[in-house]
Amino acid sequence: MFKSIRFMMGYVWKVRKRYVIYQLIYQILTAAIPLSDIVIPKFIIDELTGAQSVPNIVGWILLLVSVNLVGSVLSAYLKRKCFILKGEVFTEFQTMMAEKLSSCDFERLEDPRFLDVRAKAERFLFADGQGFAAVLDKAFNVVGKLLSFIGIVAVISTLNFWVLLIFAALILINAYYGARVRKQTIQWDLEKA
Repeated sequence: MFKSIRFMMGYVWKVRKRYVIYQLIYQILTAAIPLSDIVIPKFIIDELTGAQSVPNIVGWILLLVSVNLVGSVLSAYLKRKCFILKGEVFTEFQTMMAEKLSSCDFERLEDPRFLDVRAKAERFLFADGQGFAAVLDKAFNVVGKLLSFIGIVAVISTLNFWVLLIFAALILINAYYGARVRKQTIQWDLEKA
């Protein structure tokens, strides 16, 4: 699978470098916006409980709003550009495949091994019907999620141990009661039927 992703990445880099660059920037932005939503309010709260300087509070709030606004606009723009560039890469790929098929030995086109390899390649390229290069998009999404995870772990590591313990306890209590409510709801639904 990684060999296939490498091939796809190499091909896309050769045909449309901007697609790879835009995807990377898009993933960094989608990781940075939630992190700013976690970090900047901490500074606002610190300012509210500390010096209570109105200009500093307004500055932090404006920074938070600006990061969200600019980040969202840039994310939407990059997502749109990536969609268009992916269509261009698809067209280039289809043209390249047509040229290769037209210049190959026609006897081999009906060979079962060739047809098997072709079917496997199409399943990868179209991700079993999810669209062209969906696997490459998923690989970029993994990078973005990894960046978000690293950022959140960095933020959590700065918290006090007792605060983390309280959050863990609240999560467990929420999961416990959520499961009980779901179980009761299912039981009521079964009684109605």
